[in-house]
Amino acid sequence: MQKYKIPLSLHVMKGFILLSLVFFIFSGCKLEEAKPLRHKRIVICSDTYCKADSLLAKKIGNEAKVKVELWYMPREEMETWILKNRYNAPFDALIISSEAFRTKLKDSNVLSPITGESTFKDIQRQFYNTHKKWLTLCHDPLIIGNKKDSTEACYAINWNKVKSDSIPLYFKVKKNSSFFLTRLKNSKRFSNYPLTQDPNSSPYFLIQLSELIDQKKKPACYSYVLENKKFLTLSTSISIYKFSRNRDATNQIVALFSKHRYQFAANKNQLSPFKDIKPNWEISRLTIH
Repeated sequence: MQKYKIPLSLHVMKGFILLSLVFFIFSGCKLEEAKPLRHKRIVICSDTYCKADSLLAKKIGNEAKVKVELWYMPREEMETWILKNRYNAPFDALIISSEAFRTKLKDSNVLSPITGESTFKDIQRQFYNTHKKWLTLCHDPLIIGNKKDSTEACYAINWNKVKSDSIPLYFKVKKNSSFFLTRLKNSKRFSNYPLTQDPNSSPYFLIQLSELIDQKKKPACYSYVLENKKFLTLSTSISIYKFSRNRDATNQIVALFSKHRYQFAANKNQLSPFKDIKPNWEISRLTIH
């Protein structure tokens, strides 16, 4: 009996099907792994220099398996890039500590919404924004201090008495004095309180939280300056640059900054805007009311 020979074309087709099956099996396994980021480097520019932020960015990069670089860049330089060469700016995300500059960037339509509800989970209402063009990472509120009495006891400040007696408040803010002076001037509650630069003319003083922590001696009672249950504060936020080379990867990095929310605020001796995060030890030991 003559044996039937299988045509060469069928051999080729059989090999192709077998190869395709092997490829499919291995590809199916790969689908369960995290997708690699298209770009090996994410650049974040910050308008405030902080070495601890760079170390945290490196830690986050290791976690995401991508190189994350944090550059310090003055706001003027950022604005020059955005105005003159926005499509080729060297950054993917921005860390901003200026409310005016942050609003200007939003109005210039160069910020992308941050996606992922978990990124904003447990954030206080004061710091939540519906447009999601930035995520507040920490804030540096205004503090009022008054000297302890002879018994070393601390009492709540009687604001009505301070106002009726026209007692001036010693304005001790250094780093962001113009910002807080403007906030106080525009405040319905505090605009009529007189301020002084003379430390000997008032038992009360106003100071920024981070500056208070930097002081060596802190023999006083402290309270947060609140208006309508909101802090008078300067916040620092992170945003995704609209023309980033890889917005998906940058969004992933922003989510990791949210995950490490305690560390970012603690590094700066500031408060976290998230309800579930307690202040660091330097702040907690002051017992601020």
